Amino acid sequence: MTEMEILDTSGCKNAQCLYDHISWGNAFAIIYSICDKQSFIHARHLLETISVLKGPGMYPIMLLGNKRDLAEHSRQVEVNDGQEMCLQYQCQFYEISAAESSVGVCLAFQSLIRQVCPLLSMRGMPAIRRKTSSGITVSKMIGLVFGKNGKNGRNGKKKSLSI
Repeated sequence: MTEMEILDTSGCKNAQCLYDHISWGNAFAIIYSICDKQSFIHARHLLETISVLKGPGMYPIMLLGNKRDLAEHSRQVEVNDGQEMCLQYQCQFYEISAAESSVGVCLAFQSLIRQVCPLLSMRGMPAIRRKTSSGITVSKMIGLVFGKNGKNGRNGKKKSLSI
């Protein structure tokens, strides 16, 4: 079994906070909204920072363009922009909709996990990172990152992700 910790760096108010998170990370998921050009610019900054601090192409990185369900009316970032950036930074790229279905999100994270586990073994590092201090499960953390609160929705279905 592999444990992982997902950190939402949007709460980092200074560069040192971000650098600390990146310094111990073994894989990275960079998520931007396709309906917000600024979030895409910020994603580029994060990719550049990871590349400088960790070395280009040394750690698995996944670039996720979220809110694909709103693409028809609100798209500000084209698919080609995301594809070009993933080629530049040697990472995977997916466009997903966390609102429509958790399947795309789960598949993307599973792909990232499949990439990092063999790398950890080859580097002689333990495959298990520290546990989250709050005891939040991966599914709950992904739900928090994508704006799902885990409460029952209007249709009575419990919003959750399972990996």
